[in-house]
Amino acid sequence: MKKSEKILLSAALSAATVYYLKKRQVRLPKGVKPVKNFEILKFIGTWNVIAKLNPQPELPLSHISFDFSPNERGGLKVKSKGFDEVSETWTSSIGEMQFVGKFDKARFKMSFYKPLWFGFNVISIDEDYRYALVAGNSLKYLWILSKEASVPQEVRDEFLLKATRLGYNTAELVWVFHQ
Repeated sequence: MKKSEKILLSAALSAATVYYLKKRQVRLPKGVKPVKNFEILKFIGTWNVIAKLNPQPELPLSHISFDFSPNERGGLKVKSKGFDEVSETWTSSIGEMQFVGKFDKARFKMSFYKPLWFGFNVISIDEDYRYALVAGNSLKYLWILSKEASVPQEVRDEFLLKATRLGYNTAELVWVFHQ
């Protein structure tokens, strides 16, 4: 291999590495801030996905939930579960969540398929830790979560207003059936 070919190959590998690492980064959309003074022990438990904004094609799932429990590495084990309406079967996957930065901020990275991580940032939560608004890496990812099967209208309105002000297209939210 000639010296010029080696230089080109090295440059291409460097560019590919930078691109790969950039895509793996977890980030916050501009203006979005995670909850401060976050209490992880109050957050642990099962959360129902009430609504989601996700551009990825997915199975037609209802009864979607995340179950968060402590893991041995100081993060959380995540079990995602949903009912496939087409095959009429339950589907689930196991993932992991780790803090990004300080432990008192609700900023996490989550992975169901390592080494791919995505942002999971609690940007609003009620004082009893029953309802949460969660942002992903970009304005294309948003979740409304509840420890109950629904969210009171006033909480829903508050979350939708906040999300809209931050730039989310809340008209594209998919509302998940839980009854």
